[in-house]
Amino acid sequence: MNFAALRVVTYVIFHLALVAAIALYIHTLMGSDIAVTAYVNGHKIASVSNPAVIREAVYTLTLDSTNLSADFADGKLPPMVKVPRFNFDLDYRFSLIGAFGAQGLSSVRVCTEKLFDIVRESYAYAFVVFVDDVPVAATERYSDAEEAVEKVERLLDDATIGNGEDVDQVRICSSIKVQYGLCERAKILTPEGLYSKLERLLDIDIPEYSVAAKNTTPVNYAIDYGINRVITVNGTPVMASSVPAIQTENIIIETETYPIDYKTRYVESDEHYVGETFVLTKGSAGLQLVTYDLVMENGEVIERRIASRETIVRPTDEVIVVGTRPLPPAVPTGSFSFPVALPYTITSDFGVKRAEFDGDAYHFGVDFAGKKGDPVYAADGGTVVYAGYSPSYGLMIKIDHGNGLTTVYAHCSKLLLDVGDKVYKGQLIAHVGDTGTTTGTHLHFEIRKNGVYQDPLKHLEK
Repeated sequence: MNFAALRVVTYVIFHLALVAAIALYIHTLMGSDIAVTAYVNGHKIASVSNPAVIREAVYTLTLDSTNLSADFADGKLPPMVKVPRFNFDLDYRFSLIGAFGAQGLSSVRVCTEKLFDIVRESYAYAFVVFVDDVPVAATERYSDAEEAVEKVERLLDDATIGNGEDVDQVRICSSIKVQYGLCERAKILTPEGLYSKLERLLDIDIPEYSVAAKNTTPVNYAIDYGINRVITVNGTPVMASSVPAIQTENIIIETETYPIDYKTRYVESDEHYVGETFVLTKGSAGLQLVTYDLVMENGEVIERRIASRETIVRPTDEVIVVGTRPLPPAVPTGSFSFPVALPYTITSDFGVKRAEFDGDAYHFGVDFAGKKGDPVYAADGGTVVYAGYSPSYGLMIKIDHGNGLTTVYAHCSKLLLDVGDKVYKGQLIAHVGDTGTTTGTHLHFEIRKNGVYQDPLKHLEK
C-alpha cells in the first residue's frame, strides 16, 4: 500500500472514530440526568435531582424544629413557639450522572435528617435577651439573664449623668424581655459576658470601675448579632454602636393628692311610706395619691406621665332610703301613736309644777328626749291648722283630728307641713329641736280635747 492510500485509510478511521465518539456522547447525554450536590455551611449534604428537594427539606426542618427540644431542652421550659431563623449558607454544584448514579440521589427525608444534624451541631436552646424586640444576647440559664438585667438596673443607681441633672431616678425605658428558643451556639454568652454586653448598650456614662468602661473597642451591635436593619439619625445611616440599644431616661418623681367623689345609692324600703326619704349613711369623699414621672432633658420637663394611682382613703357611699309603702288615708283613726321613734324617754311628765321654769304654771304636755333633727310623726291623721313660730313654743305644728281633738308638736328645728295640709297617722311632719323657751333639745307634745289639756300618756297606744 502506497503512502496516499494509507492517508485515506487513516482519515476514514479517524472520522469514523469521531462519529462513534459523538454518537456515544449523545447516547450518554440522552441516558443521563443532571445531579445537584448541595453544601450547607460548607458541609456536603447530599446529591439531589433538583434544588427544590433541598428547599423542601429546609422548610420541613423549620416546621418540625420543635422536635429538637428533646436534644437541647432541660425539661423545665417548652421550646419557643416562634419559628426560628436558621442561618443556612447554601451552595450547589452540578454534575451528570448515569442511570446507575441516579440510585445515589437523596430524598427530602434524608436531606432533612442531615440538616437536623447540622442544626444540632450549630444551634442550642438558650434564653435570648431582646431589647425593643431586637435580640442582643443569649445565655444558657434564665436566672443568668434575669440577674444580668437586674445588675444593669442597679448600675443605674450609681451612674454618672452626663449633663449633671438633679433627678430622682435613671430608669430603663426600653422594653427588655427574655424568650426561650433556638440560638446559634456561638451567640451564647457566659453570665459575665451577658452582663458586659448589656452594660455596653446603656446610653449613660458608665462609672470608671465598670468592666464595660474599659472596653473602648467600637462594636456594631446590629452586625454583631446578625440584625438586618439600618439605623439612621436625621436620615443619615450610622453604626448601631452610636445609637445605644438600651435607652434610659432621667426621672423626677412628683406626687399629688386628689379627692375621690362618693357615690349616692338609693335603697327602697317598704317600712316607710311613699314620699318619705332620709339619709341612712352620710357620704364622704375619699383621697387618691397620684405619682407622676417627670422626664427631664437639659433641665427641662419634656414629658409628664402618670406612674401610679393609690387610694389612700376609700370614699363612703351615701345611702338614702326611699319609702315604698302605700300611703294610708289622711283621715283621723280615733287613736294616737307615739310622735317619736321608739323606745322613747320622757324628761318631763304632764301636770308637773314647773316653778323653776314657768312660775306657778303646770306642764300641759309631755317632753320626749331627742337629738336635734330626730323625726317627729303625726300621732293621728287630720288637718294642719297651725304651722309657725311661737315665742314660748318655738317652731310648732297643730293638727285638728276632728271630734274636738287636737295635737301640738313644739320646739321643732324644722317644719315639713303648711296650714291646710292633710296628714296621715305616722307621717313625718317635723324634726326635733330647741326653739322657743326651752332648756334643751326635746319634743313638747300635747293632746287637747275641746281646748282642755289631756294627759298624752293616757291616750297614746301602748
